[in-house]
Parts: sequence; structure tokens; C-alpha cells
Amino acid sequence: ERKCHQLEETHRRSEEQRIDAMQQSRDAERRCVVLTEDLRKAALKQSALDVKCEETRERAAMSAAEIGTIRYEAKYEAAKLRGALDELRYMLKMQEGTAPTNRGYPIR
Repeated sequence: ERKCHQLEETHRRSEEQRIDAMQQSRDAERRCVVLTEDLRKAALKQSALDVKCEETRERAAMSAAEIGTIRYEAKYEAAKLRGALDELRYMLKMQEGTAPTNRGYPIR
């Protein structure tokens, strides 16, 4: 009877260990599923952030190019206006040299 009792006790402990092991296995499987889903969500979020980052880089590059174009056009326009002003001054100087003076007043 003692041996039978020992066998039953051993069997009971083995069954408890098996149940505990199965529970741990299920818990580990659940954690694995949760972590896999978290990883999938993180990868999607990272992908969206990468796209946003690339779009921002493209916008920055286009803005820099636009600023460069505007600066070039402004310098060109300023040079053109300086040239026109110099030409106008030259024409006024030539006109003063050939026309009678009118004491600083425009000729009418």
C-alpha cells in the first residue's frame, strides 16, 4: 500500500508538473502572439514614418531649389535695373550737355 501511495503521489506530482508546463506553454504562446502583433504594428508605423521622412526631405530639397532660383532671379533683376539706371543717368547727362539748362527744373 505504501508503494501504491508513493506511485500515486509521484503520478499526481507528474500530472501537476505537466499541467504547469502546459499552462506555461500557453502563456508563452500568447506572449509570442502579442509580441508578433506589436512587431507588425511597429513595422507599419516605421514604414509610415519613413515615407513621411522621405516626403519631408523632398519638400526641403524643392524649397532649397526654389530659394536658389529666386535668389538668382533677384540678382539678375537687380543687375538689369542697375544697368537701366546707369543708361538713364547717361542719357540725362547727354541731354544736359546738349539742351539749355533750366536751373534744375525739367524741360517742358
